[in-house]
Amino acid sequence: MAQSTGMGERVAGTPWTCRGDIHHQEVGKKVLVSLCGDWEALSIKVSLLPPANLTIHVTGLARILLRWAPDPAQEGAELRYHVRLRVPHLQDDDEEFQIEDTEISHDIPLHQGLTAGVRTVSWASHTSLPASPWVVADLAAPPGAPGTSATNLTCSTAVWVDRDPCPWSPTLCVALQCSWRPGGDGPVGLQYLLQYRYGATTWECHSYEQDALGRNVGCSVPRTHLSPKARGKLAVRVSGSSPQVDIRPWEQLFSLPAIDRVNPPENLTATVDGQRLSVCWKKPLSALPPHCFQYQVRVFSPRTGRVQTERLHATNFTSTIGASRVSVFVRAAVKGSCRTTWAWGAWSQPVLAGHDELTAPGDWLRVGAAAAAGVCLLLFSACCLCPLWAKVLPPVPAPKGDVAEFLMAIGGEATAPAGTGAGAQDTGVALSGELEPVIETLDDSGP
Repeated sequence: MAQSTGMGERVAGTPWTCRGDIHHQEVGKKVLVSLCGDWEALSIKVSLLPPANLTIHVTGLARILLRWAPDPAQEGAELRYHVRLRVPHLQDDDEEFQIEDTEISHDIPLHQGLTAGVRTVSWASHTSLPASPWVVADLAAPPGAPGTSATNLTCSTAVWVDRDPCPWSPTLCVALQCSWRPGGDGPVGLQYLLQYRYGATTWECHSYEQDALGRNVGCSVPRTHLSPKARGKLAVRVSGSSPQVDIRPWEQLFSLPAIDRVNPPENLTATVDGQRLSVCWKKPLSALPPHCFQYQVRVFSPRTGRVQTERLHATNFTSTIGASRVSVFVRAAVKGSCRTTWAWGAWSQPVLAGHDELTAPGDWLRVGAAAAAGVCLLLFSACCLCPLWAKVLPPVPAPKGDVAEFLMAIGGEATAPAGTGAGAQDTGVALSGELEPVIETLDDSGP
């Protein structure tokens, strides 16, 4: 049986009786121990030594630099280091990794403080030496009253084309849009400011959206210095100021591919030939190649209310439709082979295709009913307006006497001065004969 001592387990030999000096020498996984001049092979539990002088330096917005040194007794040995970063109150989201160097730069939110731990582990995979104890360093949270920091911070980016100042050589630009909510316990006069960092450069927002109380609750940067092909993390901090209390900042990291809004497809066209619908488009405005996109087509018939939705990878679509006029929409998403996270982008503007033709008997009936209703309404309006016009414009009064007698009187008066006798009678008869047709005509057209 192996016997236990203060140094480990004995592998061979009789029980120890000597209490003299003990010397050891490592040989592979065994340790040769000299007890009173006799060497015995023992299995000793030997652990590595922890690193020394662990420090945390804040080098930027949501960025730290960890540094430490190996134990002097292990200098020159092939060692690795196990690093653990823990944010208070978020123990389930620890970040752990192993490195060979004695320093590391890492991006992590710091508004709640940070606890960093480092321990030494064996480089060789075939050894069974246990890791060293942890060495821990703490970074305190920035000052600020609880409940005053911004909440629900969200950010998104979008690619657009800038054709100024060279329209023949357009440039792809990236816009940034962020929004948040004020802290529930924020004092009166609280104001927020936003900063964002990518790489080693930090920028400030200069265009804000405000709520009814005049507090900044959103930031818009139409043209950032971000590249459309950037795939790293964007660090964002919303800090606050108030004349009453300190405002606790809020920091958050965003993966640029995850917050990139996919633009609608471009140059969408749709045509109808008989009952055959043909749709084609181009890939969205993006730095990604065409094979990274998939599409969804939606065809809507206003006449029947029918909606057809298809998902495909090509940039064209054909279908047989029962309506002569349809509205076509298309949207895009990035495939999983090009991006770990994906979501559908916005729908394109609707494109109308076809003509408004009446093909179904029900259409003719509806048109006929509408026309009949219009005629009836017109007649009804005319009937209602006739009495009104009669009151506004009364009829013209008719002559009181007979028109024929009036004309005879005029004729007699006209011939009287010519003289008397036969000559006068002849003239009067002649006038009367000439007026008879006119008198008959007037009598027939009288009231």
